[in-house]
Amino acid sequence: MTGAEALGAKPKEDLLAAGVFDVRRGLVYERVDLPGPLDQNKLPPRDFLVFLPAKIFLSPAAKQALPAGKNVIVVPLTAQGLTVAGANGFVTQAMGLNPLLLLDEIAAGGSAAVKTGSEVVEHVPFVDYRVTVDLRRALARVRGPFARAERVAIKQELAALGPGRSDVRFTVRVDSAGFVRDLHATVPASKLGTLAFDLHGYGTTFEPSYPKAAQIVSLASLAHAWSWSPHWPWVLGA
Repeated sequence: MTGAEALGAKPKEDLLAAGVFDVRRGLVYERVDLPGPLDQNKLPPRDFLVFLPAKIFLSPAAKQALPAGKNVIVVPLTAQGLTVAGANGFVTQAMGLNPLLLLDEIAAGGSAAVKTGSEVVEHVPFVDYRVTVDLRRALARVRGPFARAERVAIKQELAALGPGRSDVRFTVRVDSAGFVRDLHATVPASKLGTLAFDLHGYGTTFEPSYPKAAQIVSLASLAHAWSWSPHWPWVLGA
């Protein structure tokens, strides 16, 4: 991603993220690099996300800013959980980093696709499209394990677009088997800048692991301490 203001990046600064996704189990793990000095292993500060159908976990790089013994923040995707200051914005940003949001928006709200090119890379044919998505249509039709978070994000996107506007456009690359391999987009309201996804490893399996209850603190309990920060809760104490 380029220019992720939400994460504290400068306008032309590039940041990397990586994840694994299991739609069948309703489970996503993602690592997000943050701006900042490299550590002794030459790695940047990193936040980690776990997406479940009813909640999102965030393990921030600045764990020392959390209460003693806690290292994971939970954001419940409930009516009460989403009333916490900053919760809707965080969910929109987290889902903006999750390519399943864009894929589900295309599936539920795609209204037009124009072929823009094609090429063969290492004997694999690819076709590029410019896809138009109607977010109002996507909001009404989105389904699946992450639909609850996706609806939160889509509502925020529509609010950012303003009255009478609901279309967004993505650049999509598809391989000869019909799998989406690249996605380029911006997510309104997310302040994540320009996003570029490289999708591969379809069908890969992994063993799930989850934060322990004793490690978890709710976003609600941190709101008064950190909501002043423009990059909260991604960057704590900055």
